[in-house]
Amino acid sequence: MPNNEYIGEFSKETVKGIGTAPPNVTKLSTLLVRYFDNLATMENAAAIESLAALAQETRLEVFRLLVKEGPEGLSAGTVARRLAVPPATLSSHFSHLEAAGLITRKRESRRIIYAADYSGIRQLLAFLTQDCCGGRPEICGALAYELVAACAAADVEDGRSDAG
Repeated sequence: MPNNEYIGEFSKETVKGIGTAPPNVTKLSTLLVRYFDNLATMENAAAIESLAALAQETRLEVFRLLVKEGPEGLSAGTVARRLAVPPATLSSHFSHLEAAGLITRKRESRRIIYAADYSGIRQLLAFLTQDCCGGRPEICGALAYELVAACAAADVEDGRSDAG
């Protein structure tokens, strides 16, 4: 699990006004590096399994839909309807993504709710970028800014922003 002392520094307050002026990119990228450095180290085999799960069009669409939906997730039937995929086919895709540590499932009455596994996603991102930039976080600053901007924009678009 990540060291939560950095999460408070990396809040919506950090990214207020992100659409108009970039935050201090070096500070932001340093916070991201410190945060990702505290995640459990992912092994090559787990990263390969995660990337392989995403290397199929329907699974990638399912994953992106669940990431966009947020931690509340969606029922299997809702995912099937939104992506126009037969439920029987979708079951196999859910299994691949869950085995790869990219989604979770929980039962609510008779429904199964699938959601993005943000811990698994962070571990994969950390694995992919752990040796990035040769210890110079300012090089990755644009990547850090784009990640935060995408999250902030999604929150505003979905009405989840506390800004304003």
